[in-house]
Amino acid sequence: FPSHDMDANRLDLADAWIIRCLEDFGMMHLAIGAHFQRTAGKPLRGRIFLWDRLANSWSDEISIPENEIKAMKFANGHLWIWAGRSCNLYVVPEGSRRATKMWAFVKEDPTENFEVLPGSVIEKGGIIYFALSGVGQISKNKNPCGVYSFPSNPQNFTLNIPYTEHFEGRGFGETYSGLGLFHGLAGTHGDIIFISVFSFLFFLEINSVDPLDFIER
Repeated sequence: FPSHDMDANRLDLADAWIIRCLEDFGMMHLAIGAHFQRTAGKPLRGRIFLWDRLANSWSDEISIPENEIKAMKFANGHLWIWAGRSCNLYVVPEGSRRATKMWAFVKEDPTENFEVLPGSVIEKGGIIYFALSGVGQISKNKNPCGVYSFPSNPQNFTLNIPYTEHFEGRGFGETYSGLGLFHGLAGTHGDIIFISVFSFLFFLEINSVDPLDFIER
């Protein structure tokens, strides 16, 4: 909209639905990741509401068989979704309303609650990077805390861990609050992913030729 005024009543969900993340779903819709809860901090079911940015209510929705929506990223014509206490990974093609599970993380302790925070997902050159947090010590050998990546085209899906050396938590217990991308100048350094973990700021340099190097500055 050309106006910079905020309309707090433009769109609202029913009571007990808590919005966690927003993401474009192509040119036509805004995806609203939310969960329903009766008790604070205890989500019961997750859902993605689709809004055309104009109507007084959402126009459609995507059902996800998890208790909450953790994060979303739209890239290469697909909406990628992290959902549930295990942060299972789903994908929905633009124009579709059907989610396909692409990856399930392993929780050795059923009480664990893995996290992918909404600000800890970025896309660069057809690759999606995301930070997995909250893994307990018993599960770190299956899927440690760290920065993972995969191609944004689901036909080429494979999950990679470009950064495997762990921080102080040795692969468990870390909290990654965000990832950011700095575009390097041609002929100098490659693009750099900034990683915010605990109260420290780290930098992961992404170079298309050399292996991934972790740099602390």
